[in-house]
Amino acid sequence: MLNPSTCKKRVPLAVSYRSMAVYKEAVIMLLPGVLVVSALQRSRASHAGCTLRSDGPCFYTIACAAPATFRPALDCSAVDPYITLHIKQSAGHNITANHFTSEFDSFVRILSAIGNDWHYLQNNAFSNFKNVLYMDLSENHIVSLGTAFSGLEQMDSLNLSRNHIETIKPGVLQFSENKSRLYLLDLSYNQLTHLSEDSFVNVNNLRSLYLQGNKLNTLGDHFFAKFKHLNYLNLCCSNMGSLRMTFKYLPSLKELNLSYNNLKKVDISKVKSLETIDLSHNDFEEIYFENFKGLPIVKVDLSFNKLKKLYVEDSAVASNASRPLVKLYLNNNDISYVDETFFNVFSYIAILNLSYNNIVEFKADTFRYVNVLKILIVSNNPKLRLADDISKELAQTFIIGKFPPSQIRKRMFT
Repeated sequence: MLNPSTCKKRVPLAVSYRSMAVYKEAVIMLLPGVLVVSALQRSRASHAGCTLRSDGPCFYTIACAAPATFRPALDCSAVDPYITLHIKQSAGHNITANHFTSEFDSFVRILSAIGNDWHYLQNNAFSNFKNVLYMDLSENHIVSLGTAFSGLEQMDSLNLSRNHIETIKPGVLQFSENKSRLYLLDLSYNQLTHLSEDSFVNVNNLRSLYLQGNKLNTLGDHFFAKFKHLNYLNLCCSNMGSLRMTFKYLPSLKELNLSYNNLKKVDISKVKSLETIDLSHNDFEEIYFENFKGLPIVKVDLSFNKLKKLYVEDSAVASNASRPLVKLYLNNNDISYVDETFFNVFSYIAILNLSYNNIVEFKADTFRYVNVLKILIVSNNPKLRLADDISKELAQTFIIGKFPPSQIRKRMFT
């Protein structure tokens, strides 16, 4: 039913929270499955199947299949070298302890090992890279994880996306208490079906968690209890029909993506910092905006559901919110009725998309209390006719779907 490739994937702006502050000679960005390093190439050398590139004073990029055989000449005496290591075409399915030990391990800050044919990461497989900040192990056919990352207390970003991981055993992603600096963890597009409270240990500083594209039928009831600082959570495309657990353990969560699931209801009333929620491509037949009461939500996406009515039962829903709802996407539903009191409550909506529904009319005074509506999209509501008094109420609003294309262009530029 779902096409995970169409799911929105939020792209981290920086590979590493701290590595970018140091790596001033290069621009490093993470694209889906690809590490792109744009740098000033100053010199290049190769030896034993490895290449060494100087990117500036004490900044080096090494590409290797077997780093242990490489003895690079690093001209750097004033400070420790800053090395980006690319492991390519690495032989063997089973990566054992200290498999990639080399004489420059302690200088590796960025480790990129994408597209190898690894299956198993055994205990301490990468423990020799004590000072690594960012590690990308995506697209490696990994099935099983041991405690491969034990001792990597400096690492702030770990990408394990697009592998074949089916389970995270207790203790596998375990870090020393109060020492872990892991801010970003990407486990998207694996084969995970369940995560328990013991799957992650001492990841108290985690800010962004990517779990989209898995087969997560269940999550432990207290799975989120340890993520007190989590800002971003992506559970898109995860085949979930219900969420037994609540998000009450996520006091810092600002952005939540639950799109492309089979959800019919969700309780977000306890997520007190939530600003953006994506519930598109689910099975919602009605939405209780009362769940948003007191929340600082500014953007809600409910497109591609089965909604039939748009209404609010409790007029105090928005009264305690620290910020008003600004963007609301309701396109591609089955909405035929819009209660005139809805915009009394959410009077600060600036962008409203109601296209591809079955709306016939808006009752008089529906938009009377709307203060800042800039864009109203009502295209592809076949029977909709806007009365003159509605048009007057929306004199300052750009309406898409009211006029033929030629008149829209005229309205935009006059």
